[in-house]
Amino acid sequence: MWKMILLAGASAAALASTAADAASFVYTGAVQTYTITQTGLYNLGAAGAQGGGALGGRGAAVSGRLSLTSGTVLNIIVGGQGGIDSQRGGGGGGTFIYTDLSTPLAVAGGGGGGGNFGGGDGLADTS
Repeated sequence: MWKMILLAGASAAALASTAADAASFVYTGAVQTYTITQTGLYNLGAAGAQGGGALGGRGAAVSGRLSLTSGTVLNIIVGGQGGIDSQRGGGGGGTFIYTDLSTPLAVAGGGGGGGNFGGGDGLADTS
C-alpha cells in the first residue's frame, strides 16, 4: 500500500496513508515539518501558487512516487499567491518538499505576476 502527500500552493496541502489519518498543510509563510512514521512508498505532489494580478500565471504542479523511511523529517514550504493590484501583481510562491537544503524531493515554481500582459506559468522539478 502506498501513502500520499499532496501539496497545493496557496490553498492547502495534505498527507495521508488512509483517509482517516490525513494531515493538512496550508500557506503559513514558514517552513512546516512532517515526520514519516511508517516506512513505505509515498505519492509526493506539490503545486506552486498562482501569480497575483488580473492575469497572474498558474503555478506548476509535480508529482511522483518515492520510498521514505520511518523517522525521515520532511520540510515543507507551501507557496502563497502573489500580491494583487489592479494594474500589476507579484509572482506566486513556489512549493518545496525537502529533507535538507541539499536534498530537494519536489519543487514547483509559482506563476508570474500578471500585469496588463499577463504572467508566465511556473516550472516544476523532482529529484
